[in-house]
Amino acid sequence: MAALAREMALENVNVLEHHLKRAAECYEASQWDDCTSNARKALECVLQECAATWSREIEDAPLPASTYNTARLVREYLQKRGIITEKETDAMRSNYGLMSDLGSHPNIGKRDEARMLRQIALILAEYAMVTLRTTMDAHRAKPV
Repeated sequence: MAALAREMALENVNVLEHHLKRAAECYEASQWDDCTSNARKALECVLQECAATWSREIEDAPLPASTYNTARLVREYLQKRGIITEKETDAMRSNYGLMSDLGSHPNIGKRDEARMLRQIALILAEYAMVTLRTTMDAHRAKPV
């Protein structure tokens, strides 16, 4: 995932790598809540960087800090630019909330919960990067 982020020239890849590494370390150390929290932070980092990249590369302007620092505003920004659809925005919002609601799944073991939520975060993060790349390529290919 970090390799894709570097390939796409997303900034703050070091932050993404930190959260990915911490999620893996916490999983190995049976620190389930910290594993899920770091996976969610990795997803949030990717979404922030996707929005910042679009703003910088396509709109030729920096993404406002107020947008960058608010998960909801980042998702709305990506949706308004056509990078993710309304249904994708809803899925990301719902899953972000699920990852934030640690320990609320009494019928799922903590280890399994951390493993599955981590996978959801990584899948959504990769999905966001691929859709950003595809949307940017399509935007650049449009005749002016």
